[in-house]
This record gives sequence, C-alpha cells and structure tokens, in this order.
Amino acid sequence: MFTFVLAFLAGDIFLQSFSILPPTWLIFLLATSLPLAFIFNFHQHKKYRLLIAFTLGFIYSACYAHSIMQWTLPKAIENIPTPIQGFVSSLPIESNNKTQFELATKHGLIRLTWHHPTRKIQVGDEWRFYAKLKRIHATQSPGSMDFEAWALQRKLRAK
Repeated sequence: MFTFVLAFLAGDIFLQSFSILPPTWLIFLLATSLPLAFIFNFHQHKKYRLLIAFTLGFIYSACYAHSIMQWTLPKAIENIPTPIQGFVSSLPIESNNKTQFELATKHGLIRLTWHHPTRKIQVGDEWRFYAKLKRIHATQSPGSMDFEAWALQRKLRAK
C-alpha cells in the first residue's frame, strides 16, 4: 500500500514538472487505457501496479488542474465595467478608504477592492457590482512573492 501511495505521488509530481498542462485528449486516452490493465490482469504484478498508481496520480492531478484553469477572464472584458454577482466569501480588509474582499461567483473567486465604500460589507452578503476586472498576473522577480501562484492556490480567477 505504501509503495502504491508513493507511486501515485510520483505521478502527481511528474505533472508538476510540465511547463503547460497536457491536452485533455491525452488525459482521456490514459484514463480509458487503465481498464485494459485490469482486463489483462496487469494489476497482479507489482511493477504494473506501481505503473497504474503512477498513471492514476498523473490523471488525478491533471484533471484537478484543468478544473481550476477552466475559466479565465476573457481579454475582451478586461478593464471594462462588467456586471458581477456573488457572495462575499472572505473577511473584508478595510484600510485607507478602501475595502478588499473576495467574491464567490458562479465562475470562481474574484478579489475586489472597493474604493470609498458606501456601505459595510460582511461575509455571506450577496452583492451585485459593476467592476473593472483584471486577469491575475505577476512579475517573476527573484526573492519576491509569486502572486500568480498564490492566487491559483486560493482559486482566485480575477481581481
């Protein structure tokens, strides 16, 4: 069992070495070929069990990554006032006449900054806004925080 988990983890780590996500057709091909291993009783042999676990780890991580990256802000609506609706999903941070918070929409989380708010924002409130949204991007300066990676971990899709 321990070697199975290590092989699964190795499949996950192998995906992390890719610079781009593999296409969905490749993931589908791998996923549909796994039942063949059971038809031909490959799972009875230890080395094939490890290969199956490795493939499962790769497929699981690739599917999860594709689900996170499924929606990105279209360039056509970037920096244009766009109607958005959702629930406040984080504690608002108030400072210097602005309030920052995360809004859970049907597409994902959006980090908003409201300058000179007219009302108090609370977690769980439903809001409709016109907001100028921007895509998540960051500079890759050595020694600085990678905002893009941080936003991906938190599933933020726009700001």
